[in-house]
Amino acid sequence: MAIGYCTVAEVKARMPRFQSGVSGNIQDGDIEKWIANRGSQIYAKLLNRGIDPGADGSQLALVIIDAAQLAAALAWLNDLNCVGAIADVMRVLEAAITLQPGDVSLAAQSDKRFWKLVDEIAEGRSDALFNVQSRVRGCAGADTIPGSTSASRGENAAFSRDMKY
Repeated sequence: MAIGYCTVAEVKARMPRFQSGVSGNIQDGDIEKWIANRGSQIYAKLLNRGIDPGADGSQLALVIIDAAQLAAALAWLNDLNCVGAIADVMRVLEAAITLQPGDVSLAAQSDKRFWKLVDEIAEGRSDALFNVQSRVRGCAGADTIPGSTSASRGENAAFSRDMKY
């Protein structure tokens, strides 16, 4: 079962000057393999969090009722899978050239971004996107509901900044 949340066309659209199918260049089949590889890594991390998006994201419709939230979750999976596949494409392209001292490796940057987002899945920072009660909800920088207050979240404000004793 091939797992992937984006298509070859979406990956190529993010690299407009890249041409696949040219003799001696990366083929669409290679990109499909990289999409499936990165998609399976995303799928495994989500399963570890108790979230089953399905091999293509179709299972999310059973969990997420709100259409806008479902679209956001699918777009997030699509973007994450594209970022990983692009890192693999760029790694092969960069192998054909010599980077000069001080040149930035786009493959390394894309790969770093992919793994940072995948690690955030393991930390539970994206749980609210999938209607899962987060274990880090309310922590600074975690998935606090926008517009919520400490009172609406039921947090103890006994030690608030403005309190005088």
